[in-house]
Amino acid sequence: LVRSRGLGDVYKRQARHLAEPLAHSSRLVRSIIRDRMAELRDANITVDPLLDVHAEFRNVLYAHPEAGGYPTRDFDALFSSAFAQTLAFGLLLVREGSGLPVDANAYNRMPAEHPLMRTALRVLTQNEILQDVGIGFTVLLDTVNSFAPAILTAPPGRPDPILYFYEDFLSVFDPEARERHGVYFTPIEVVRFMVGALDRATRDHLGLTGLRDRNLTILDPATGTGTFLLGVAERVREEAQTAGGAGRAELELRDLAGRMFGLELLVGPYAVAHYRLHHALRSPSLAAGTPPPPLPRLGVYLADTLAEPGAAAPAGRLGFVSAGITDERAAADRVKSQQPILAIIGNPPYRRLEEGENRTLVGDWMDGVWDDLKAPVRNAGKGGQLNTFPELSVAFWRWAIWKMFEADNAPQRGVIAMITNRKFLTGWPYAGLRQMMRQRFDRIEVIDLRGDIRRGPRAGIEADTGVFDIQVGTAITIAIADGSRAGQPAEVVYLDSWAEGLFARTPKLHWLTGGAATGHLPNAVPVNRGLLDDFRPRPFGNGEWPSIR
Repeated sequence: LVRSRGLGDVYKRQARHLAEPLAHSSRLVRSIIRDRMAELRDANITVDPLLDVHAEFRNVLYAHPEAGGYPTRDFDALFSSAFAQTLAFGLLLVREGSGLPVDANAYNRMPAEHPLMRTALRVLTQNEILQDVGIGFTVLLDTVNSFAPAILTAPPGRPDPILYFYEDFLSVFDPEARERHGVYFTPIEVVRFMVGALDRATRDHLGLTGLRDRNLTILDPATGTGTFLLGVAERVREEAQTAGGAGRAELELRDLAGRMFGLELLVGPYAVAHYRLHHALRSPSLAAGTPPPPLPRLGVYLADTLAEPGAAAPAGRLGFVSAGITDERAAADRVKSQQPILAIIGNPPYRRLEEGENRTLVGDWMDGVWDDLKAPVRNAGKGGQLNTFPELSVAFWRWAIWKMFEADNAPQRGVIAMITNRKFLTGWPYAGLRQMMRQRFDRIEVIDLRGDIRRGPRAGIEADTGVFDIQVGTAITIAIADGSRAGQPAEVVYLDSWAEGLFARTPKLHWLTGGAATGHLPNAVPVNRGLLDDFRPRPFGNGEWPSIR
């Protein structure tokens, strides 16, 4: 354990040494663009190439920024940040994909599996735009060209440095991003446990051979920078290498690239996800200097998951960009409405919606779809408690259920593994969701990580902290539909971190690490309650007094 933890620290440092100079160069680009936007505003200039690109980002690429936690009151700041990140990771993607130095024409060498990234990079490197970026572009080119892409290659059986790369990048590029936009990284320990649980559930309940099974399709509906999909790729690579060496891993990663999908709302994280997944899925067995064979078009799309499938994309000023985004949205719609998905995994955004935010954050279509979660509460005479119902993670739960059971070609079976706000486990506002889950699934496993700091000490526990650096408590839920209950309500089991004597963040993460290989943690207790009831046992229902620690 000590040895592996030491190696993990080595790879973290290795990633940091590459991420930090890229972040500093990107900060320079961001500052230049922000200042140039201020100059244009102060001079009341309304016609300028940079303003055209700004409008394209605002109206097309970021048509719904509120749903990603980004306020619209200062879009220039968001635009400057997205411009710098998309440029940096677009250039890095070409550098790694081609093995050649990058320049102002780098978009021509963008790997074919990233068509929208090629278009975005083309927009940002137009001559008129580069005149505005000036020395910032030169510095960024020098930084990217100084990278030796092989440094980020993970040796067999070792952690992939790319797992840490973006977190290190953002800690320098925008250290306040977490507080301002709610950008919280899912800890790798959480990702690896959930990936292991997904692997185990598909083996034990779906009759598949786990994540390596060619019939298993996987989707992250809130991909962000791709961490969960990277975790899947990491596990597939390690198991394939163990089973058949690097050549076997190469074949299985290429197969995985064609059956793994993600949806991301914002172009900055989208660009990062494409870079990280390109890195993780490329051939691990090629000799230095050997150009890698092309991957399938990566199934990570720039799209609003909660928007109605088929909704028209807004048109922008730059025709070729609008054409690219139209193609991207059409492909995303096929994934959303037609592609059968057997496994859904992720960490969707969670926040309670304020009055009037349903339309901007959830959208009219989903606001209609999730109404069936409110009806059982009203019918039980508890409709007055629905004022706290609107919560973004609940919308993603309802979307995942729609995708698995109601969309075209829905498989009517599968596994959903998500970490979300733990509030839905109890209380009348979320009773409708719990009822639907009990009715649609056959087994529901809850790992309650607690960590509700905002509510103050509970049950005399003053030192409880969550696995995220936030004040909201979280829970991992594995929902399995395999037909085994023949229409009976799901079997629900509940595992409480407090019952395991775990209150601080680090012990909780070590606990999850201990269960990652098997995807299982012992000591869960059954929850034998009604359809609308909590996903936790009745207090003292097992006849035992709580342990006072």
